[in-house]
Amino acid sequence: MQKCELRFGKDYTYEQIEENVKKSLEYYGGDKPYKGSNAIISNSDLDPWSGQGVEKAESDTVKIFIIRNATHCDDLRAGNNADVLEARPLYIAEIRKWLKGSSHRQSISVFTIILTCITLVAKLF
Repeated sequence: MQKCELRFGKDYTYEQIEENVKKSLEYYGGDKPYKGSNAIISNSDLDPWSGQGVEKAESDTVKIFIIRNATHCDDLRAGNNADVLEARPLYIAEIRKWLKGSSHRQSISVFTIILTCITLVAKLF
């Protein structure tokens, strides 16, 4: 706390931090199950934000992954982390299931899935 006070001032107290965490959990849903569907949610064990990550969902079409030895957004970047590389095919398999279950009965190529993922990621940035 001393470092926080030096950096942010005397108003930065333990009680304030606890209150802000409580407000954040209430605002973003806290430990309530995620209510969406057809979603891939990844949490990385070395990500400082992982404590705020979604841990459970109401729909079985929501897949939650905990990626070992990864940091914030590692699964969205190019790289060769073995655990991230292991997770990506699982993401693609889930997206294939969703697309196959849709009303459009067309063949789905890996290229289409990858292009969809790239497009979704690009919209985040």
